[in-house]
Amino acid sequence: MIDYLRSFIDQISLEALRINSIIWISLWLILKLMSFTKLGKDIKSFELKYSKDLYFFLLFIISFFIIRYQIKIDFVKEFLNIGPE
Repeated sequence: MIDYLRSFIDQISLEALRINSIIWISLWLILKLMSFTKLGKDIKSFELKYSKDLYFFLLFIISFFIIRYQIKIDFVKEFLNIGPE
């Protein structure tokens, strides 16, 4: 049982990474598509202001932990019946 839970936690981390990557790639695509509209100048200034690699890396890590935590909480509530109801 413990091995199953450990492997499932690894699966949770993989799923959180997948969801997080989809969200960030979608946001990047939306920004790129919006740069072709009338808001192009505003989008380019936003990209120049916030395009530091470390800043986006930290946001990616923070959002990954938030998504992973939420998936774990949902798993515990649904399958282990532990938690406030």
